[in-house]
Amino acid sequence: MVLDGATRAAVATSKVLVVGAGGIGCELLKNLVLTSFVDISVVDLDTIDISNLNRQFLFRKCHVGMSKAEVARESVLKFNPSANITAYHGNIKDERFGAAFFEQFDLVLNALDNVAARRHVNRLCLALGIPLVESGTQGYKGQTTVIRKGHTACFECEKMEAPKTFAVCTIRNTPDQPVHCVVWAKYVLAMLFGPADQGDNIMMDKADEGDGLVHASLLAGPVDDVPGRIFTQFFKVDIEKSLQVKDRWATRAPPVPLDLDDLLQSEMPTEVAGAARDQTALTPAENARVLVDCLAKIMTERSDAIGSIEFDKDDDLLMDCVSALANLRMHVFGIPTCSRFEVKGIAGNIVHAIATTNAIAAGLIVIEAIKVVTKQFDKCRTVWIKREGPKILVPQMLDRPRPSCFVCSKSKLVVSVDTTTFRLRDFFAGVLRAHLGMNTPSIDVFNRDNYVGSEDDHEDNQAYLDRVLSDPGVRIGDGAILSVDDLSQKFQVDLLVRHRATGDDNESSGGPAFEVVGDLDPTPRDVIGGDDDAAAASLSGKKRPRPPADDGDDVVVIVD
Repeated sequence: MVLDGATRAAVATSKVLVVGAGGIGCELLKNLVLTSFVDISVVDLDTIDISNLNRQFLFRKCHVGMSKAEVARESVLKFNPSANITAYHGNIKDERFGAAFFEQFDLVLNALDNVAARRHVNRLCLALGIPLVESGTQGYKGQTTVIRKGHTACFECEKMEAPKTFAVCTIRNTPDQPVHCVVWAKYVLAMLFGPADQGDNIMMDKADEGDGLVHASLLAGPVDDVPGRIFTQFFKVDIEKSLQVKDRWATRAPPVPLDLDDLLQSEMPTEVAGAARDQTALTPAENARVLVDCLAKIMTERSDAIGSIEFDKDDDLLMDCVSALANLRMHVFGIPTCSRFEVKGIAGNIVHAIATTNAIAAGLIVIEAIKVVTKQFDKCRTVWIKREGPKILVPQMLDRPRPSCFVCSKSKLVVSVDTTTFRLRDFFAGVLRAHLGMNTPSIDVFNRDNYVGSEDDHEDNQAYLDRVLSDPGVRIGDGAILSVDDLSQKFQVDLLVRHRATGDDNESSGGPAFEVVGDLDPTPRDVIGGDDDAAAASLSGKKRPRPPADDGDDVVVIVD
């Protein structure tokens, strides 16, 4: 890329923040220093894992376990030693990266794979009026766009697609897809070795004596007996019990119980190593051996951690255990089995990253960044990366802000909830943090003359957080108007609370405990600036592709 003198000067004097030093971030940092950006700060929470090395080219095997941001800085300086790059190893949502930190930058470039963090950066940039170039990739697809306060749609103007949901009864009793078995396996692992208080674990009722299975009893007695006892319970006893429900199998093939001794004697053990270990679907006997070995190792090598173990897709022992559990269940229910690689993708909600897509996205980010720092906002574009169609890159005019967006338009949201049963603690966690993406919310019930404050305000009085919303001390009943602030995001939203008795919805059959409504405007958004070709693409009537919402966390939501 050849830059004229004025453009080069604008680029060289711009102070840029890069958020994320992973797949896109590595490519982006390299592109920036090779395009004369020399004043760069980079923030990333993660450390380097061996699985990153195939696509995050700034890292080598010797860097495994080290900070991504810090290693990326050292590697990029080799491209341009005169660049001034500051690396921060930390969470962008931490207090030290608040408004005062962001205010020093002329431009923010997002290279994140986490929706919550992207929301946070979006809100801070809007609050401070800092231009943001947003990006994301998902396999062969991706996009980049520019966000400017008051001029363009923000990250949250576009509704994210709701995650897929699966009924609990399907996962527990009648699975017919690999994902059902993988979700089941993760819950079994958590039930056996995780914390006792897991209200969202669909298997925890298996610990009730009335079910005939106290999970602690599975882990009791001689350690050598534990793997066999667990296998027999889940793949023989439970399956035989399920077969007794005749109506359940009237229209579907019944499951087939497994006997551990029969499996282990059915074929000689073989050593599967290297790439084949990940890419090959194992036989039932091989999966049985893997499971027994994993359970034995957990009992002996991680005995001190039992009761606090949490699944991590990058923990080989736990990943092997979940893969074996899931594949054995697939075999029991006649579902085609999967390789460990495939199970890992499902378990970690991974759409496997492709280095070339990341490289394309990073190049597009820099092109838009140059337009921003040279004030050529009318030339800024949203660009979609597509695998199908006549063009790989599809530019589109930037959308205007959505009038009903609760982040950039100050629209009021309506929250419907049973105020007589819903706890204040759950309102903070479920509505404000999880649903609205807030970080440190604080509540003022301004039409009831009651300042609730934040959760930290009640650190010494946890009982207050356990009160229901309509409690006289909380005063969030029907018609309450809440002004909710998050100082860490410089974000404020007004909520109107409407009481909805539990019986008014279908909660008993899987309906939501609360409902948030505030994005009701169906009017197509306008476009701004640019040439006729891009305008034609935007106004052609074709539905826009959804931006990748590539969150590293699980999105297999369970509805009970």
